[in-house]
Amino acid sequence: MSGIFGCASKNSCIGDLFYGTDYLSHLGTKISGMAVLTENEIKRVIHSLASSYFRTKFESEFPDLEGSLGIGVISDYEVQPILMRSHLGLFGLVTVLKINNIMNPTELVAKLICERDSISQGIAYAQECIEGFCTMLLVSDNGEIFAARNRLG
Repeated sequence: MSGIFGCASKNSCIGDLFYGTDYLSHLGTKISGMAVLTENEIKRVIHSLASSYFRTKFESEFPDLEGSLGIGVISDYEVQPILMRSHLGLFGLVTVLKINNIMNPTELVAKLICERDSISQGIAYAQECIEGFCTMLLVSDNGEIFAARNRLG
């Protein structure tokens, strides 16, 4: 099982992102990651949770993740968040999903999003194409955060 968390703030979001993602630790024990929009880039950190708890792995990352938009994930299946650079700009993506016969489903979702002219159109397109379920959070380098729940849920 996996969980995702996102936040947007007028000030730094890192505290809320850290504790919100940590709260989801009971949903997964393999991999966790966070992506934050800083002043000029999206910074991403990913750690294995196999040998230690979320807090001990991510506390040292605080100084490098200062930003007002962020997404986080606890996952048992794949390394996330992924970063995608395309004609839509740079974005970070986290998902909770099940797509049959796909080895890296989050990357597939990102590529489907990039097949349209805007992120919102791409999210709708990806949701239409997926046979299964997909809930996602996306942070873009132009200061937007998108949340899309499973279209059937």
